[in-house]
Amino acid sequence: MTEETWGVNYRALRDLFHISKERADAIKYEVGVQMIEIYNEQVRDLLVSDGSNRRYPSSHTCCIYINHFSPLHIKTFYKFQKKKQI
Repeated sequence: MTEETWGVNYRALRDLFHISKERADAIKYEVGVQMIEIYNEQVRDLLVSDGSNRRYPSSHTCCIYINHFSPLHIKTFYKFQKKKQI
């Protein structure tokens, strides 16, 4: 995947880290990222690192609440890229 093919989420994260670096003298940022996919009524954690391809059944109510998802705390966009292998 190249920078030209990145979607809005990757571009927003890149810009967020760029801004946080520029403002590092004045403000300390802590960034956590969660990424899920909802497909065929299955919810999948896209950032799971243990290779389990964790899936969660969705309920048939109007709303979805997903517990057991914890954010990935990252300090640079480069570390996010390595985690997602883009």
